[in-house]
Amino acid sequence: IAHLDSKESAATESSISEAVEKFLKGIRDEYFRVVVKPSGPLWMGSRGVSFFSSSDSAAVVKGVKSLLAELDEGDAVLVESYHPTLPSHFVMPARDVPLHTALKPTVATAKREAAKHIMEELGEWALDDDEITEIAPMDVSADLSEISFRLRVLVARTSYGKPVVSKMVCGVGLSSKPVNGDNTIAQSLDATLDQWGITDPSFKADLHDAVNEESVKVMESIIEYESNQLSSDERGGRGAQTELIGIDFILTPMDKVIVPIVIEVNDHDCTLQCQILEFTLPHSIGESVRPWVLNMFQRSQTFQLQGKTLGVVGAGGHSKMFVWPALKSFGMRVVLIDDKTNEAAMKLVDDFVHIPNIAEHRRDEDHVVTILEKLKLQNIHLDGVTTFWEDCTVLAALVAEALGLQGNPVAAQKIAKSKTATHLHLLSKRDSLPHRASTCLYAVPTAKVTSPGDLKKALKEVRLPGVMKLEYGSSAVGTKLVTTPDECKAHAKETQNLLKAEGDHPGIGLGFGNALLLMEYINGSEHDVDIVVYGGRVIGAFVTDNGPTRLPYFCETSSCMPSRLHQDQQAALAFAAFTCVREVGLTDGVFNVELKMTSTGPKLIEINGRMGGFYIRDWCKRVWGVDLLQCVASISVGLRPVLATGEGLPSADMRPLTHCVGIMILPTQHVRALRTTTPLSRLRQLSSDDRVYFTQFEEDEVVDSDEAEGMEEPLGNLAICGRDHRDSKRRLVSALHLLGLEGTESSSLFSLQNL
Repeated sequence: IAHLDSKESAATESSISEAVEKFLKGIRDEYFRVVVKPSGPLWMGSRGVSFFSSSDSAAVVKGVKSLLAELDEGDAVLVESYHPTLPSHFVMPARDVPLHTALKPTVATAKREAAKHIMEELGEWALDDDEITEIAPMDVSADLSEISFRLRVLVARTSYGKPVVSKMVCGVGLSSKPVNGDNTIAQSLDATLDQWGITDPSFKADLHDAVNEESVKVMESIIEYESNQLSSDERGGRGAQTELIGIDFILTPMDKVIVPIVIEVNDHDCTLQCQILEFTLPHSIGESVRPWVLNMFQRSQTFQLQGKTLGVVGAGGHSKMFVWPALKSFGMRVVLIDDKTNEAAMKLVDDFVHIPNIAEHRRDEDHVVTILEKLKLQNIHLDGVTTFWEDCTVLAALVAEALGLQGNPVAAQKIAKSKTATHLHLLSKRDSLPHRASTCLYAVPTAKVTSPGDLKKALKEVRLPGVMKLEYGSSAVGTKLVTTPDECKAHAKETQNLLKAEGDHPGIGLGFGNALLLMEYINGSEHDVDIVVYGGRVIGAFVTDNGPTRLPYFCETSSCMPSRLHQDQQAALAFAAFTCVREVGLTDGVFNVELKMTSTGPKLIEINGRMGGFYIRDWCKRVWGVDLLQCVASISVGLRPVLATGEGLPSADMRPLTHCVGIMILPTQHVRALRTTTPLSRLRQLSSDDRVYFTQFEEDEVVDSDEAEGMEEPLGNLAICGRDHRDSKRRLVSALHLLGLEGTESSSLFSLQNL
């Protein structure tokens, strides 16, 4: 670094000469060329860039001085080492003998070992060792000059604040001149590597990962600098931040590996080549700027939410703690309506309305009267009401109705809350319309069981094998596959003895009673559809695949997003979810619908009249760039959400930003590792890696494995995000092995086998 007081003076020339000579002296043994280029907001397209021999100090100094005269205040001249791309190559028809062999490409002596590594990658087209000529790079002929390529990588800040690579594009040109977007035709990295003779898919994937990792690091350093070193004014004012950059790389052989070297970072002009490539490849149109546009959507919707007052009924447990800071980040005033059991949540909201014994939901009509009185007493005016807690869906609907706010009909939420009522209601709808199947086709025979007499009647209406579970339950607690009448009787007796009231297992619906149901067992793959509905119209739907459960119990074990089902099957599941949601009367909100894809099509398990819990919100943000929680907030205050994935059911146009595969951490399966090598605190630390995500559901750090397997709830979810499903699953399996989380009898690996 040489700080110059003026462009022309003896001191300036002396400083330049001294700095250049010192720099060249340190690199001459390794680099035979240097690059001299200007740096500043108006310098682009390789304008002013030139190459010099590292042994010619005078020429380098002259090049620096000639640029210096053209600089504006704040600009600079950079002198840096020149890195060649992969060994010289020539474009050729596929039918011709590879010119790697026919023309004996020349390789600089200093790069001999690296070149041999590249040749090894070329397999049968590689040169023999004695064919690598040890002379300086030179043209083979006047018509076939050496060529090189530059890689432009577009990196955007996501809506959740992390960098993501959205596009990679190459330009191929003569190595004797700077390669840029103005003098090259855009082509993909994959095609360019093929042109250079690198065709092995796994090698390509590793190289892609290396470039991706370096690109993310560059953007992270910019984000960190802006956050920690610059004031709001220095960043450009309120909300100003770097959103999108284009990073130029040279892929160069170094120490027998190919290394991505950053040569430049661009801002305002960085998307041109990427979008030119997208017009060449129409299937990819929009990929380059999609994360950037996602951020625009989120900022716009966040602006609309600022200053709104949202009432949230029920705090829920530790798994819902993410709700409060998220709502506050939207600029909303948050009012929690609950009892005093969750003191941690009370500290994170603006106002608290205390409703004693709110978990006794058979008294919801009485609770509404108390809520209205206390809102008036505390002078709180709500713009919207919602809940994220399954047990409070009916109560939230009652409050919204009483206040005349946007919400779902109370009758609809009551039907959705009762699993038997849901299926019986759908089974009664046998009318078909020209554009959809009869709703009854999605439901299965179901009967409510509150006494031995009910069970006897249910066994006549529902054929076995069947599933017995709590009528108002959640998290699959108390759910079991039953194959004989005796098993039904035994499970009913055991469950109703263990689970009598809310205090026996908080948060699983016992505030409505401990009635059971018997429903016909549905064979097939299990899926969740999280669907966004506004004014009775579907805004978006997102399908998650669930892994096999450990029968005869149904606690979730593993999952992946996006779904691996055929696109038509994903659309069929989403359409079934929307049809069932609308048939029971739900009109506004984000709903979690559990279904199975059978050999005869989708079948409904149950409807949850609120946003999906556990990891669903985080995964949707990462995979689709859609914040379901923000959708809930918007709908609750009467704003129609806009999703960057487009409106409607899943389609081929929806392109995931990443792929997530995860497993549930279960006390009965992972207790040994959780008590020794891998406590929950270590799993939380892993989340510092953007590819690893741990969501903790329970606050208690002490792992209790004494609970019966059919009554347990997961402690958390460990997920890996990767470039595709196979990559994510492979990394997750490796992580489970390293962490000792394979589980008893390799239970974790079992849960991933069909995922």
